[in-house]
Amino acid sequence: MAEGRTGYGYFDFIPSISASADALPCLKSALPAVALANAAKQRNQLDLLWRARQKYGETLSLVKQTLRASPDLCAGDSLRLTILMLSLYELITGEGFMKNFWDSHHEGRLMILRRPTEHLRYNRPAWNLYRVTHTHLMTGCLLRRKCPPEDAITWLSMGHQNGLIEKTNPFFIRVIRVLAHTQDVARSWLEPMRSQKLREIMQHGTDLDRDITNFMRSLPSVWRYTSFPNNGTGTTLPKFIHVHEDLFTAGSWNAWRCMRIRLIQVLLAIAELVGEDSRDFNSQLMTWRRTLTDLADDVCSTTPFLLGEIDSQGVPRGTPKGVALGGYMLLYPLHIVLAVQELPESYHRFVESKLTYIAKTMGIEQASIILKASKMLKNFPVIGDIVLEAERFMPSLKGCQQAIEE
Repeated sequence: MAEGRTGYGYFDFIPSISASADALPCLKSALPAVALANAAKQRNQLDLLWRARQKYGETLSLVKQTLRASPDLCAGDSLRLTILMLSLYELITGEGFMKNFWDSHHEGRLMILRRPTEHLRYNRPAWNLYRVTHTHLMTGCLLRRKCPPEDAITWLSMGHQNGLIEKTNPFFIRVIRVLAHTQDVARSWLEPMRSQKLREIMQHGTDLDRDITNFMRSLPSVWRYTSFPNNGTGTTLPKFIHVHEDLFTAGSWNAWRCMRIRLIQVLLAIAELVGEDSRDFNSQLMTWRRTLTDLADDVCSTTPFLLGEIDSQGVPRGTPKGVALGGYMLLYPLHIVLAVQELPESYHRFVESKLTYIAKTMGIEQASIILKASKMLKNFPVIGDIVLEAERFMPSLKGCQQAIEE
């Protein structure tokens, strides 16, 4: 993806790193594995898929050989990019994924981020590779409700500091800490101060959401987007269409929206437990629910742009120009929106239609997996479910404790 005025492309590091003189054999094997896999899925050709799997297996073997022969090479960009390509292959083919799609290769990402090198200050492709890996790490940590080790994110103090990811990273860390703290308190069923601690978390989360909102409103114009009324995409959703400078900026905004959705979900779950009945409290609940809908609508508003259904002026194309990279970047946001039970059913139907398009037209199998698992998504361990589940089991645990004391 070519760079726009934001100064960054997306995956623009692939050509330069793969063409460098020190490109490893495992990288040269990983790239055709990904290309063949995507072509096989788009064309529904099993012979291409078989060749892709052969290349995938060859790549795994070469990675093992590389690590055995030269462990120091794991600090190089070539091996880092190989790991990213293996993850992309699995996303396209749908192979190797378990219930938590976004938590795969967590340790591999930590390995990449724990080995920053001085050349990042002067090497834009290498820096962008780090930034994409960081985005994937934050996604996994947000769902794990567990902060990454400090030494895995110290690289943010190096090199370029003007990107949207670098500036929003502190908010991601703060949100993850709120989710992790909530999970710990929710599991402390017999803690006398549990209710008070949950109230404190809710207040802190409310302040944090306000800080995030104020920060995003203050962003420079180069990172902003233009909104057009939805008059020509053939659907009532979304209400507006957002046109961004490039795919990377659109993806960054969606990452921010998903972060807020996760935060507001836990605030609503805590509010249900606290059960306060006052005008101000009920007004806050209504505000959070409206915000959830607005954030989901904003995610949906990026789909025409990311999928190539409109041009840079927001005008619908006669024939949609499918953008596989845009479909790839929509998987996580659409997954998050689909899992928000508080939304009207029309949003879920819209998301399902887009995932179907991504799976059938762009050959990204993970979209099919999300659709097939849509009935299970409501039972995925989102933070709000953990809080409420803890509350349901608390009476029985108190009974056990009383029996033990007697």
